[in-house]
Amino acid sequence: MICFNCGKKIAQNSTLCEYCGANQTTHIATLKEIEKTKMLANKRNNVRSMFNFLMGFFLTLGILFTIISFATVNGVKITLLIFALVCLLLFFVSLTIKHIMLRKIEHKKF
Repeated sequence: MICFNCGKKIAQNSTLCEYCGANQTTHIATLKEIEKTKMLANKRNNVRSMFNFLMGFFLTLGILFTIISFATVNGVKITLLIFALVCLLLFFVSLTIKHIMLRKIEHKKF
């Protein structure tokens, strides 16, 4: 183990540095908090990435169905507009779920 204050090698699991007297336990707790923060950041990034992909997919489909519907006949036009509305609805559902998941990660820290 290396002292967090002076950088000299000390006995493993030491609570105090034998050279400078610095307390090692507070630094260990700080390292655990840093690791926990990194883990939460990774979870948040994973949730964001997954839902950003889904939202982009649904938004693109909704826009695509809307554009295609203007170039078709009446019977198909209504069907495509319904698909577009469903895709846009799924976009907003994904957005809501994303925010709920991020809030759970922040508050419950599971």
